[in-house]
Amino acid sequence: MSETHFPGAAEAAPPGLPAARIITCIVRNGKGQAIAEHLRRVLGVDSVVFHHARGLGIGSDRHSGFHEEREVVEALIPAEIADATFAALYHFAELSRPHNGLIFMTRCRRGIPIRLPDLPEEE
Repeated sequence: MSETHFPGAAEAAPPGLPAARIITCIVRNGKGQAIAEHLRRVLGVDSVVFHHARGLGIGSDRHSGFHEEREVVEALIPAEIADATFAALYHFAELSRPHNGLIFMTRCRRGIPIRLPDLPEEE
């Protein structure tokens, strides 16, 4: 039987682009902005996007459902600081508490970080 080759499956980052990770944090509605600001101001990560998500959760009896609204924060992080950033976000978002959300990290084959210009703080 022949092996199936998936493009990019075992390849390293392209030359000239640093290795990176994507950290995804799914939290309660209303917490995404604070996490994005924490990434930018405290951890120095500018490549952050957050958006809202809505889905249907399953209740205790499988015939009743309930709508859930969450916020999803995604950040492109250089591989060498990804573990430390992951731990910092886990603690900042209090994800050890039940029902506060979840966090995971994936490899990123290609990604170009955003570099924001230095601007004066707004009043």
